[in-house]
Amino acid sequence: MRIFDMRTWLEIPGRQGIRGIVGMGALILSGAMLLAEEAPVARVGGREVPASALRSAVARTGLPVDRPETVREAVRQLVEDEVLALEARRQGLDRDPEVVETVQRMMVQKLLAREVDAAVERRPATEAELKEFHLKNTARYATPTMARGQVATMLLRTNREVVLQYAAEAVERSRTNRFEEVVKRYSDFAQERIGGGETGWLVEGQPSKKYPPEVLASLLAISQVGAVGAPVVTDRAVYVVRLVEKRAGAITPFEQARPQVERDFLAARRQQAHDAFLARLRQSVEVQVEETVVQQVIRENQSNARPPAAPFRGGQ
Repeated sequence: MRIFDMRTWLEIPGRQGIRGIVGMGALILSGAMLLAEEAPVARVGGREVPASALRSAVARTGLPVDRPETVREAVRQLVEDEVLALEARRQGLDRDPEVVETVQRMMVQKLLAREVDAAVERRPATEAELKEFHLKNTARYATPTMARGQVATMLLRTNREVVLQYAAEAVERSRTNRFEEVVKRYSDFAQERIGGGETGWLVEGQPSKKYPPEVLASLLAISQVGAVGAPVVTDRAVYVVRLVEKRAGAITPFEQARPQVERDFLAARRQQAHDAFLARLRQSVEVQVEETVVQQVIRENQSNARPPAAPFRGGQ
């Protein structure tokens, strides 16, 4: 019996056209196989679950993806989710305000990733742009001036002139006594007396929970370590201040700050792209803000707000 060989049969003259037909059939067959790959993996309540959802579910399991049981576990989870989602929709939860708001936020994030983030990523920052950004924003990449010292705090609870006299006396006594002894004698705060008045590091431009800005300004104004400055007078207390250590600020060189510079530059570029994209959209969208409602919410928030924090009273 002769075995039929398609390849030999196609080589016979006059049958090249048939070869093309067979090739087209192969393409159609491969396309059908691709469609089969994307066929629904399940149907739940008439809703089709695509194969792409299964692939994502397999990746989310955290289990070895080459094991059949992993795929079947992913199918089980998908079906469970679909059954629960079907019941949620039946109960109208797809129209719940919180659900709608969450979905809207996710859509906005997807939109921004597509229209803004992708545009920024397509154009990497050049070295020249990064160096220019560093030069224009040196304050971002500077280590601030900082100081630590010792402080004796005297509250203005009695006669102001008496407290000022005590402060002058404390400054004078510090010339011949250890400052820890001065703090023990004159400070109104037990923690200062116990700790010798140590302030810890106070950083320029960063508020301190313990002391007002005038105390740091006084420490920075003292030129010699170990020296005691003039009494610092505020509306609530008088502070006698001694400098223990001071570190001058400095600008971090570009090469050292480059990773942070690049992150800041791309963040700034993204914000610019975001603002430009939003401006284009708003040109075609009518926006009306009801100021009466805004004011109503402001009043509600103010009436429900906590009492304001007590003002700074100095010391610890």
